[in-house]
Amino acid sequence: MFSTIDLLYLVLSVAVLWVAIFLCGALWQVGGFFKRANRMIDATTRQVEKVQDALMTLRDGMDRAMTYAGLFAKGGEMVIGALGKKKKGKGKKSDDDDEE
Repeated sequence: MFSTIDLLYLVLSVAVLWVAIFLCGALWQVGGFFKRANRMIDATTRQVEKVQDALMTLRDGMDRAMTYAGLFAKGGEMVIGALGKKKKGKGKKSDDDDEE
């Protein structure tokens, strides 16, 4: 019926089949892992871009606010300086009036 060499070939062919099935399953798992990792990296990249956009918007807003704050500070200095000169001028006139 079957010789020993035929049985050896049969066992070896079954073993090769099982190794091939195992390798296909392992490759499938590795592919799934990389697919999930790619999705996770894409989601993380999108989140980082959103945070970066928010920070850039905040920075731009702060730049504008600091520009306006500088303008308001200069305007305030000018107003206070003008009021101070006006008061000094009135004070000098009244001192001059007292002397006459």
